[in-house]
Amino acid sequence: MKFTLKHLLMGIAWLVVSMNVSASIEVVTPIGVSCDSGDGTCFAILRESLARSNCTHKKQLRLNPDSKGSKGQYSALLTAFMGGKRIRVKTEACIQDHPTPDWLYITD
Repeated sequence: MKFTLKHLLMGIAWLVVSMNVSASIEVVTPIGVSCDSGDGTCFAILRESLARSNCTHKKQLRLNPDSKGSKGQYSALLTAFMGGKRIRVKTEACIQDHPTPDWLYITD
C-alpha cells in the first residue's frame, strides 16, 4: 500500500473529529430532576458544571420536548438521580442557554 498525502490528510481529519467529539463528553451528577408545566421542557440540575459546554448556564441539562429521545433521557436522568448515580453525557447544542444532551447514559 502506498502512503499518500490523501492518507495523511484523512488521518489528520479523523484525529480532529475524534478530539471534538470527545471534548463535549462529560460525567456529571444530577441532584434534581423536574419539568416545566408551561412549555413541557424537562431538566436536570447538576452538581458539577458542564465545563466544556458553550452554553451560558452550565449546571443544568435541558431536554428538548420535541426530540424523540427526550422521554428516555428524562427516565435515565430520574433513575440516576433516585439511585445516586452519575451520567455520562454528550452535549453540543443549547436550549434556553442551557446544554441539551445529544445522548446520555447512567454510569458508576
